Amino acid sequence: MIRGVEEYIKMNNLKHSLLLSDISNINESINPYIETFLSNRVAGILSTSENIDKEYMNYLREINIPIVFLDCYRKKKEFTFSYVTINDYKGAYDITEYLIKNGHKKINFISSDIDSSFTWDRNKGFKAAMKKNNITINEDNILFCRNIGITDGFKSAEIILSSKNKPTAIICINDEVAYGVIDYCYKNKIRIPDDISITGFDDNSYSSLSFIDLTTVRDPVKEIGQIGAAILFDKIITKNGEQIIKIVEPEIMVRNSVKSLI
Repeated sequence: MIRGVEEYIKMNNLKHSLLLSDISNINESINPYIETFLSNRVAGILSTSENIDKEYMNYLREINIPIVFLDCYRKKKEFTFSYVTINDYKGAYDITEYLIKNGHKKINFISSDIDSSFTWDRNKGFKAAMKKNNITINEDNILFCRNIGITDGFKSAEIILSSKNKPTAIICINDEVAYGVIDYCYKNKIRIPDDISITGFDDNSYSSLSFIDLTTVRDPVKEIGQIGAAILFDKIITKNGEQIIKIVEPEIMVRNSVKSLI
């Protein structure tokens, strides 16, 4: 995503440079980070976290600093900032339908309890596809993990695959969780996709490697970075304060981690 922003700056011969800050906790408020940027008199801000307080939203509107959110937004009326994001709902819906069309009905979803737009939308997409195909969802179908990393995938796989009512497929909320599931399967001699089918979301750079070969939903983060940069610099130049929303459509990357049961 950063590369997409930098390429936009270079392609358009802009004289701006990037100040970067890494948020260590995905649930952490971004208010202090924005304060740091403002103290450096930045022309505009791009954020990959939507964890911003309501009062601080009002403050940002008052000082009129352009801010664009990348791959995230808030589902609240007071969130009137511009954003660029993938259609997470459709991505989760499509990957669930892909499994169902391949004969899978016992599908588990490893989700997260992180308060974020992508978790809301991916959860809804999964549920909608299951409902449309008349597949009952119960408490066993969805497992919520605290974070969304490899360790969380490993622990979740241990719970799911050691239960009596095992699924035929597991959808992971992102590729890193899927890597953890794959690691658990490898260490316990569970064959992918012969014994269990696995899908991810994001299409990280490792997902296409031959020993992972993960079927997943592509999140075009570089493109999102470029689009977000274009919106931000337009706002910097034109002083346009209107909300601009760009939704990028997902794409299923079919590889070899799903077995057809038909």
